Amino acid sequence: MNKSEKQKKDDTAALLGALARLNELPRDNTIWSDSEIRGQELLNSKKPDSNT
Repeated sequence: MNKSEKQKKDDTAALLGALARLNELPRDNTIWSDSEIRGQELLNSKKPDSNT
């Protein structure tokens, strides 16, 4: 496994770990609402695929 492949694997593991931690938080924690806002911003900024 080269350095790039290891970095990608580490990033995937870090993201999965972050999601798992988020899931453990109570739903009234402000991180949930902040994450929802940020996620919606990212979805809104994504250009629609013209091939569909």
